[in-house]
Amino acid sequence: MTAGAIFNLVGQPQGRIATHSQYPIEPRARRMAEALASHGYDVDLFCLRHTGEAAQETLNGVTIHRLPVTRHQGKGSLAYIWEYLRFFLAAGWQITLRHLRKHYALIQVHNPPDFLTFGTLIPRMFGRTRVVLDVRDMAPELFQSRFDLSPDHLVTRTLRAHERWASAYADAVTVCTEHQPGVMARRGIPPDHMTIGMNCPDEVIFDQPAPDTKSEGFSLTYHGSILERSGLDVLITATSRSKRSPA
Repeated sequence: MTAGAIFNLVGQPQGRIATHSQYPIEPRARRMAEALASHGYDVDLFCLRHTGEAAQETLNGVTIHRLPVTRHQGKGSLAYIWEYLRFFLAAGWQITLRHLRKHYALIQVHNPPDFLTFGTLIPRMFGRTRVVLDVRDMAPELFQSRFDLSPDHLVTRTLRAHERWASAYADAVTVCTEHQPGVMARRGIPPDHMTIGMNCPDEVIFDQPAPDTKSEGFSLTYHGSILERSGLDVLITATSRSKRSPA
């Protein structure tokens, strides 16, 4: 079942999003949460909490619940796993408690970690709650790149297993690039279980400028993080080669 079919099935009831990131500066979670709110969903969003941030507030129709977990950058893989585990426990506890009062019909979980999806177990088992896993980053490749791990490393293999289990558990999976479904399908996830939802700019914030027909130059804009796994080296090399190639 695709993510679109899930959203149509649940109608306009209680919705909930869990994301291991800061909010509202995480753009993908914000676009999705505000889109649900604008279509009549009562949206609760659970995220990290950093110094100076309110534990709870409402923004553009989304009720934000910040959990007592902070992101730590630049540490080893075990530190990341411990941080993920703490957020999983905190988010899973809050999901269960609030579900008893609100009876969520839809819960969307943003990875990493993929196992955060299993924090919805009680609502899923006893409340007929639909679960959507949103894959912002493929965790095996993320850890391989960040910690220089081989494809056969125990951590990498464990993350591939988590990806399969979490995807099978979820009613639907959303991904953010056209490349991800092919990679994930080769790891055993059915293509018809995945829906592509790319990260697009919010037209309310960003106006599309008129093209400059007088300019003879070439401009390349990239809005993501500058990381090896993003493949920017391929883009730059291809651009250079196309410039040298005859028209």
